[in-house]
Amino acid sequence: MSRASQPYYTELLRAEASSTMSTPLAPRMILLNDATDLIEEVVSSKSKILDFRIQILAKAIRLQSGFSPTS
Repeated sequence: MSRASQPYYTELLRAEASSTMSTPLAPRMILLNDATDLIEEVVSSKSKILDFRIQILAKAIRLQSGFSPTS
């Protein structure tokens, strides 16, 4: 980041901090809870996709090695 743009970002952060501080706590907590729920949903979805990919990879390895999928 160039020195010329630093004051802009500093001022932007100050404005955000002051607006956040003037917002009542309840709406901020609702937003935080919504964000947390969204993050948990994304992580859960990614975990399910990863589990599925691992299962497919394991089956592919078994097939390539001549291991019977029924064993």
